[in-house]
Amino acid sequence: MSAPLTLPDQARAACRRIDGAWHLLICLQERADHIAEWVRITENKLAHNEPVSRAKEGRGNTGGVRAAVRELGIERNEAQRAVKIAGISEEARAAADEAGRDA
Repeated sequence: MSAPLTLPDQARAACRRIDGAWHLLICLQERADHIAEWVRITENKLAHNEPVSRAKEGRGNTGGVRAAVRELGIERNEAQRAVKIAGISEEARAAADEAGRDA
């Protein structure tokens, strides 16, 4: 059985968790950027290779998100969320970065 953590040990452990969470946030932002870039590339590829479908929904409607979901093997809502996250302005990213450093 391990000894109980002292206050400085608890503080160090909390700092490691916060630092780990911050790195996770950065990783999530980078992942979202990569997925959104894949969606954009897929949309461009589809635009050059296939005629635009007249149908807004339903069978045969292949869009960038739908094609990227199939190619990447992720959920549709994950791809849509990634596109939204990647669309965050540089000012908002800088503010989030600064807020994370101050925490």
